[in-house]
Amino acid sequence: MTRNLIIIGRQQGFGQGQLLGLRNAMELYLVISPDDAEVLMLQARVNLHLNVDLTDVIDNLQRTESFDNRQALVAHLLEEARRQMLNYESEKKEKRKVKQRSDNPNVAFAVGMVMRHRRYNYMCAIYGWDSKCQASQEWIYQMGVNHLPKKDKQPFYNVLVDDGSNRYAAQENLEIPDSVPEIAHPEVGKYFHEFAGKHYIPNNEKLSEYPGDMEIVHKLLNSDREEATDMEALSS
Repeated sequence: MTRNLIIIGRQQGFGQGQLLGLRNAMELYLVISPDDAEVLMLQARVNLHLNVDLTDVIDNLQRTESFDNRQALVAHLLEEARRQMLNYESEKKEKRKVKQRSDNPNVAFAVGMVMRHRRYNYMCAIYGWDSKCQASQEWIYQMGVNHLPKKDKQPFYNVLVDDGSNRYAAQENLEIPDSVPEIAHPEVGKYFHEFAGKHYIPNNEKLSEYPGDMEIVHKLLNSDREEATDMEALSS
C-alpha cells in the first residue's frame, strides 16, 4: 500500500501539504526496502523541494551512486543538495548584509535581470550576488570553477533556473538574452513583486538588500519608461 501511494504521488504530483504525507510514506517504505533507488531518488527530490534533511539527502544520494546507473541525475541532485546546504549555512552564520553597488564595481548584472547561461543555455532570473565566489573549495573543484578563465575571483550570482532549480553561476557564464521569457520557478514569488516584460521587479526585502540594483537594471536595459512603470508597480 505504501508503495502504491508513492507511485501515485510520482505520477500525479502533490501540493505542499500532501508532499509531507508522501515524505512520511517514503520514510516508512525505506525502512523495509532501504536500497530502492527509485524511492531514494524521489525522496531526495521531495526533500530538496521542501529544503529539509539535506544531510540525509546527500548521504542517501552518495549511497545510491554505488548501485544505480543514473549518474548524471544523481550528480545533479547532489549539486543541488550541496548548494542548498551552502545557502543554509551562509544564512545561519550571518544576517543578510546590504550590498552597495559602489562597493562592488566588478558586479556587472543585477537582481531582477533574466539571463542566459552561455554554456548550458538555460534561462534564469538573478535573485542575489556575491562579488567573489563564496562556495567551499570542495564545491569549486567539483563544479569545475577552477577551470574557468577568471576562476572563483569574479562575481557569482544566485539564480532561479527555468527547470525549477537554484544555481550559483559565474559572471563570465551569463549573458543578457535577445528574448526575455518569464521564469517558471516556484520561488519567483518569494523574491519578486512581478514580471515587468524584460525583467523582474524585486520585492521590498530584496530592494533593501540590493538598493542600487534597479538602477543598473534600467541602465543595462536602456529603458526610462520601464523605470517609471516599475515605480508605479511598487507603489501600488
